Amino acid sequence: MIETWFGMTLPLLVLSALVMLGAGVVRGYTGFGSSAVAVGTLAIVMSPARIVPVMYLMEIAASVTLIPAIRQHIDWHWLRPLAIANLIATPVGVWILSRFDAAALRLMVALSLLALSLVLLSGWSRAPTGRPAGAPLRWATGGLSGIMSGIAAIGGLSVAAIFLLTGVAASQLRATMVALLLIMDVWAFALSYAGGIVHWHTLALFVLMAPAMMTGIRLGHRLFKRDAARHGSDGKFRRRVSWLLLAIAAAGLVRMAL
Repeated sequence: MIETWFGMTLPLLVLSALVMLGAGVVRGYTGFGSSAVAVGTLAIVMSPARIVPVMYLMEIAASVTLIPAIRQHIDWHWLRPLAIANLIATPVGVWILSRFDAAALRLMVALSLLALSLVLLSGWSRAPTGRPAGAPLRWATGGLSGIMSGIAAIGGLSVAAIFLLTGVAASQLRATMVALLLIMDVWAFALSYAGGIVHWHTLALFVLMAPAMMTGIRLGHRLFKRDAARHGSDGKFRRRVSWLLLAIAAAGLVRMAL
């Protein structure tokens, strides 16, 4: 094949744009999940070290795009401990990954996410009480998210699952996840830059792929607003997010088995 920009063939660029469009729809609707979709798909055809820093920039741009529309729904009781504990615990997860078998750890994480998604699909959750979750749960969730981020880069997925299990409303879950991921991705991009895996073509690929991602985000945001206006967002949102978590966990298990 004839290579085009940055060592990527035209079919690969088209595939990447379509994947980014789909990932953007997921991000616009749920507030998270675009990296899991994009990296999980594109890592089959290109190096994860090449696409992951690009996705950090995509996630930052996505959060900046969404925050003006959802900032009033951010649950600060959750966001503060989540962000602080996550930033502290992420290096712990990286340390664990460096000391133990990486494949076994990622298998354990994928199985845990699979179990959580099955519980969610069963319909069980803590009934909302109108009171914020206790501080120990909020801090523990942030710590767990940071460790899972360090091990398998899916800390945001674990937060979303626990949000659903504890009965957090869809609008609050979505808004708080957007704000949390902005903090997490700025931190992750800074670590990536310090680690030497960010290069000039990282920005170039971001510029090429960003229009598809931003288009997908707008479509996903409109879908969320339509669902909320027609029949209330919580029930449909919960089911769609639960299926998304199940699909991501299953895809991770399949990739490890191949």
